[in-house]
Amino acid sequence: MKNLKYIPLLAISFLLIISSACSSDSDESKDLINRLAQLQENITETQEQIEELSNNPSNLEEDEISDPVTEVSTDEDPAPTSTETPATSSEAPESTVAPELPAKSNVIVAAQGVLGWSVEGEWVEVDEAPVDPLSVPAEEGDLYRVFRVGSVTNTDVLGSAPTEGCPPLMGYTVEITIDDPMFEAEGWPYTFPIAISSNWDLTPNEVELLDLDSEIYKGFASDLLAEYGVIDPDPTLTALVRTDLEGDGVDEVIIAAERLAGGSLLFPSSGDYSILFIRKLIEGEVTRQIFGVSVVPDDEDPESSFATINATRLIAVADLNGDGSMEIAFGGAYYEGSSTHVVEMLTDVEGFNEVLSVGCGA
Repeated sequence: MKNLKYIPLLAISFLLIISSACSSDSDESKDLINRLAQLQENITETQEQIEELSNNPSNLEEDEISDPVTEVSTDEDPAPTSTETPATSSEAPESTVAPELPAKSNVIVAAQGVLGWSVEGEWVEVDEAPVDPLSVPAEEGDLYRVFRVGSVTNTDVLGSAPTEGCPPLMGYTVEITIDDPMFEAEGWPYTFPIAISSNWDLTPNEVELLDLDSEIYKGFASDLLAEYGVIDPDPTLTALVRTDLEGDGVDEVIIAAERLAGGSLLFPSSGDYSILFIRKLIEGEVTRQIFGVSVVPDDEDPESSFATINATRLIAVADLNGDGSMEIAFGGAYYEGSSTHVVEMLTDVEGFNEVLSVGCGA
């Protein structure tokens, strides 16, 4: 340090004063002795200042400090200190950033991939292929409710981050893996559930499961089949649900029936069928809307006609966008793939409209 260079000069001055004192008269000697005492006091103060500066190097000027620490380079970036400001960039990121999910919003997941979601009751569909998984407002660790008609609803089920789905045609859907046994079956004729990340009441109105042996509703299914060339006086009902979808005080009844004597969608037998429809009372008259109908008429030879069956099965009845009305989710399956659809009731005149769908297959 530069202050240390004054110490030799002070020592030389001290010796010169002593030498002069020894060779002078008494008056001069007294004066020299006084000067010597003052000089000794100054030396003491200087030494104290130097010692203080040595103990507190931060008080020195930058050019007076020599850093004894050798810098060591590491492969890992050190963690920033509390005084560091992270670097920012005004450039937009290249990847698509998933939008935040506002209150009363949800992501709906089916076996084939993400169906879509809603924002304040408005439906949002997944983009067309190729789909960017980051466009879906979900992330790893989100919690879902898993449900389907006739099964207990599982809550707080973990979901994965969105990824490209529908192999080998990657990018046609967005997949979120739901950690629930109901999603782990091999496939048809199993009815897969759906999952939703909402927190509102999924069934604001009662969903009642009716007796599948009901002669009345078997008769309604038999009537529909007859219109398509299949005579079955005792159809096999696979779903029978009574509910009030819109909460208007008028119940609807959802009916599904299926027969696959051939045991296969690809190689059905004559008279095989799969139907799903709803009966609704409008202004005192019963109306019917069909969601799915696939039959091999009794008089048709499926081998010569290459007939196949597209199975349609009820999955759930629930409020999927938080508007207080319930929608219907159903699945479709054919020999090369499957799909899931969501329909909502518009008006008594307009009937039902499909709002979301997802599929995977050839």
